[in-house]
Amino acid sequence: MNRSSLINVVGFVILGGVFLLSLVRTVGYSSREFLHGENVIRIAHNVQEDGMRRGIEAVAEAYMRLHPEVTVHQQVIPQRVYPSWARTKLVSDQATDLMMIQTGEFEDLLLTDFHLLNPFMDAPNPYNTGTQLEKTVWLETFVDSLVSPPASRPLLASFYGAPITASTTRLLFNRPLMREILGKEQVPADFGSFTEICRKVQAYAGRTNQSIYPMVSYASATNPFWSSLATALTQDLKLKISPNRSASSASWVVSMAYLEGKWNLRSPEIVLGLELTRELGRFAQPGFLQQKPQDALFYFVQGHSLFFVTNSLEAQAVRSQAPFSVGAFELPLPDTSDPAYGSFILGRRSEGGGLTQLAFGLTRHARNHALALDFLHFLASVPGNQLFADVSGRLPAIVGVEPRDDIKPFAPKLEGYPNGFSITTCGPDVRALYGAHEYLLFSEGGSVKAFIDAIEPDLDDSIVNYVSWQAKRIRDNLEYHDSWLGALWALGRHQTKADGGVEDQQEAFLRPLLESQTVTEIERYWMTHQIKATGHEMHYY
Repeated sequence: MNRSSLINVVGFVILGGVFLLSLVRTVGYSSREFLHGENVIRIAHNVQEDGMRRGIEAVAEAYMRLHPEVTVHQQVIPQRVYPSWARTKLVSDQATDLMMIQTGEFEDLLLTDFHLLNPFMDAPNPYNTGTQLEKTVWLETFVDSLVSPPASRPLLASFYGAPITASTTRLLFNRPLMREILGKEQVPADFGSFTEICRKVQAYAGRTNQSIYPMVSYASATNPFWSSLATALTQDLKLKISPNRSASSASWVVSMAYLEGKWNLRSPEIVLGLELTRELGRFAQPGFLQQKPQDALFYFVQGHSLFFVTNSLEAQAVRSQAPFSVGAFELPLPDTSDPAYGSFILGRRSEGGGLTQLAFGLTRHARNHALALDFLHFLASVPGNQLFADVSGRLPAIVGVEPRDDIKPFAPKLEGYPNGFSITTCGPDVRALYGAHEYLLFSEGGSVKAFIDAIEPDLDDSIVNYVSWQAKRIRDNLEYHDSWLGALWALGRHQTKADGGVEDQQEAFLRPLLESQTVTEIERYWMTHQIKATGHEMHYY
């Protein structure tokens, strides 16, 4: 056999080996996916980052040591296909026992395909026995008390998931590059020192003729970093426009306030927020509006930027890719003493609302509801969440659980005033309008005035469209709940107090839901009335 033939044979052997290995892995995965039995728990999510996998695996192994007869199987689905995969599994009665709930995805199936967790949230978590939360109801053990999605649906006063991590936004920085530019590691203590460092980076890049930018970012309309700048300056305004002066963050409240003339694009708080956004946007890399998060990450890990904005969910992945030491700190926003921006700021912003993420719901297709719920209790308990936080490197979601040392800079700051709001709060149509014209905020020939002039003519219609959709969504949810609550009420009527007080328990369970139903219906009628009262027409879907 000549040399050429030998190479071909070796190549085919290697190719065949790779094919067989792939076949074995595929068959093995498929067999695990359809693994079932009385003592099997299947949990699915879409976070492919290695820390998440290892964190849940560690909790599952600890749970299986407590319950040797149980098998916990983790399924990781690619993020892009997860919504369609989950919906397909749910409607075909093949869903996993526990499934990660995503905000905005398959919400129409929550009522029909997920168990309501309200009764369990009102009782202590059995796996917190012996901890400081032993007698605390499960709901109050989460760091944000589940005030917003993905775990809860405030409009329905319902809880459909238990989250296992929290999310905050911080600035990462390139430690060696900072020492090279500044001569020392200097974390900015306030907004003024931060902008001063950014100007020093620009000066350094000019002197050395290097492509180094103070920070890298991506499109502002979809980037929480940029919207956080605007919310710093509308704290007091949000308090004023709230119907009950509760600083409600509901997007429809902010939208209705605009239609009622309580704020507009030329309100000084809005203008200053846009000015602040424009000022910091000049420190980002050219063309960042056309770039995606992965593009900004590439710039940072290649050493072309001092600062990179990210959240705690992605921090470990960024650190693992960066070939240099990375530090983290909270963006020092302007405070009340700032001469340019301080006049409309109430004080330090609290990060206490809407912190928790990666919520897992109990599907109605679970083969053993009690067992799956038991594992969910363990996953979202003090010991389970501590193990998950230690292994995954993510922020904990449970009160009293300590984050790892390297993630402590991301620990939420709970003291302070509620956030304000940004223009993009007012729904997807407004975000699209904002995104189509945001280049005017950052371009050399642009300005805040040019941006406002561009979006103002279409803003009314975009907001009316959003509020109309919200009213329809509320109506649809009420129709779903009317039937569901009616069935529960009828069931309670057929029970007797001799049956262990089931009727009393049923009434206690239904009362807050009926109250929420009434409040929600009032809100819908109020929205409809106010749209017409302001001279607009409802956009019915």
